[in-house]
Amino acid sequence: MRVVPRATRGAECALFLNLMLIILTAEARAHGTLGRRMFIEPFVGEDAAVKNELMLMGHYMNHRNHADGWHFIWEIEKTITDNTSLFIESGANFNTLPHDAMHGHQMQMGPLFGPMDGGGGMGDGDFEGHGGMGEGDGGMGDGDHDPMTYQAVDVEAHHGPEPSDGLRNLEVGIKHQVYVNERRETIFSLAAAVEAPTGTVRAGAMDHTRIGAMALLARGFGDLPRGAGLLRPFALQADAGVEASLGTGRADPELAWDVALHYDLSILHEHLEFPAWLERFVLTTEFNFETPLSGDERGETDAFVTSGIVWKAKPLHVGVAFQFPMNDGNEHRFVVMPMFTFFYDEVWPRLGRNLLP
Repeated sequence: MRVVPRATRGAECALFLNLMLIILTAEARAHGTLGRRMFIEPFVGEDAAVKNELMLMGHYMNHRNHADGWHFIWEIEKTITDNTSLFIESGANFNTLPHDAMHGHQMQMGPLFGPMDGGGGMGDGDFEGHGGMGEGDGGMGDGDHDPMTYQAVDVEAHHGPEPSDGLRNLEVGIKHQVYVNERRETIFSLAAAVEAPTGTVRAGAMDHTRIGAMALLARGFGDLPRGAGLLRPFALQADAGVEASLGTGRADPELAWDVALHYDLSILHEHLEFPAWLERFVLTTEFNFETPLSGDERGETDAFVTSGIVWKAKPLHVGVAFQFPMNDGNEHRFVVMPMFTFFYDEVWPRLGRNLLP
């Protein structure tokens, strides 16, 4: 197993500790709230709002061709100004094959912005390997049935790397709200991030630096006439971004985009009577897409649907979602995503102060 070099581990720890020191000594609160609308953190896409939060997420992946795997992701976001935030993200992969996390967008919160090095389908080489072995077994079926022959074929079919555990790459990025309209419940933002190769390659982390940029939109419909009471709880979040690797001979650039629809029961409760405890829930469905921009798979889009529910409280949001592939032949049958979002400035207001005036 490849392990992260001691120097790399030290640099990652130093960067993390320095960021934590800045946060603790900084002097603005941000929650992604416009009027009655509080935009929740998407499970795969990225939130357009800047905020002070700690996000923890897990991915349980049910594979078709090998043992199930787990990913753990953490992200800390901190406001720099009222409209700008800094975020840092990493985590760990468990029982994951090399390059099993190459198509990270489908398992995560967006290209580079929510775990780009993790979770995703296996590459074409893995599919071809299984397919080739399947043809070999079929040929044996018409001929020799000697047990030793079958044993040899079985051993050959299981050649290749074993699933491994290890760290995810470290990602650092910045997000800026370009346009905010509270009355229209609208936020438009731009973001950029860099992912450093600090993780364990045998556990799915990429071994090169990647950069990405993204446009983000959040739009609530609470400004609709009160006569449209059943529509006012809806909110839309969307993002689109491009990511690429630095250097030659690296992974092809990719376009990733997401569209998420949320239905906030707290706003619905203004128009319909139901038990008060239900108003803490938000129903959500995301459509997640990823398209290579060059190479053999250019223009071939992977598509996923991610549906879940989020329970809102102060200072914690708790949610769970289930993701299913919309394309045939995907390596994953389904993915389960538990998520915890903690707004630390609700508990410690000093941590909510902006890093800059």
